[in-house]
Amino acid sequence: MCLITRQKEPEILSRDIRTFKVLKVEDGVPPCAIHQTFWYELNQLYETDIVESELPAPYDSKVTEFYVLDASSYNAIRRNLKEYDLIALGKGFHSFANRKRAAGEIWRTNYELFECLIPAGSEIFYDETGLCVSNKIKILKQI
Repeated sequence: MCLITRQKEPEILSRDIRTFKVLKVEDGVPPCAIHQTFWYELNQLYETDIVESELPAPYDSKVTEFYVLDASSYNAIRRNLKEYDLIALGKGFHSFANRKRAAGEIWRTNYELFECLIPAGSEIFYDETGLCVSNKIKILKQI
């Protein structure tokens, strides 16, 4: 999964912001990222680098349709990225910029919505479909 965006440089946040993340919840283990095997402890700050992806994969059909991407192969997507002056960010903490976009992703019984905090000073990229990727995140609570 990648964030596909026109934004070439990260925004540095001047204040804390709230985002949302859908995580898999199972008894006895911390919430787990859906697309990666990564378990989150609530209220712990996580940090990583944001890195462009060698194998760009749009998150969903909303992204593919918005940017008019040919998602038939990685090579086709790479051509689209170059043609439309877009970048694909793979590594980083992916979340939803708004609750409405996130709520549509709860389609399995063990998927739950969580409120997150991205602290001031963090780097963040946004796309035009309501997705974002940051270098820092704290999972606050299940909502």
